Amino acid sequence: MTSIDLHTFSRKEAEMVLNIQLKNLPSDASEVVIIHGYHSGTSLRTYVRTIYTHPRIRSKINSANPGETVFVLRR
Repeated sequence: MTSIDLHTFSRKEAEMVLNIQLKNLPSDASEVVIIHGYHSGTSLRTYVRTIYTHPRIRSKINSANPGETVFVLRR
């Protein structure tokens, strides 16, 4: 499974990275794990889970790990 690590990024940087990475994922990719962390604050987690949108995202799954979110992708 593919993952995108957003540790140390600002919200704006994270948005740019997510847009580029999601655009460049293979069309047959079905899920991607977003690693946003939570020990240094929850602003990235909140952004990824509730605010960020992209045409490839079909749904979001809050992982059992509070530092990760899974994006289920459209094909």
